[in-house]
Amino acid sequence: MNDIEQRISQIITTHFGVEQDKIVPTADFRSDMSADSLDLIDLTLSVEDAFGIEIADKVAEEIHTVGDLIAYIRGQQTQLRAA
Repeated sequence: MNDIEQRISQIITTHFGVEQDKIVPTADFRSDMSADSLDLIDLTLSVEDAFGIEIADKVAEEIHTVGDLIAYIRGQQTQLRAA
């Protein structure tokens, strides 16, 4: 597990109380972790703080799984390095 995945895993564990082994790329925040809209907003804010990025509301609405979130963060970090 790389640094991004570890940090995301810690954030998810903190917010949803999900066991580490349940945090897989295909895990869906709503159906697998019983997250509601407020949970997802709180998660988004925590991720923004942890990674020093901003996630637009439209983008956040398209992030449904752990894998989606990891891919988005990787893409943002790649863009920051290229800038």
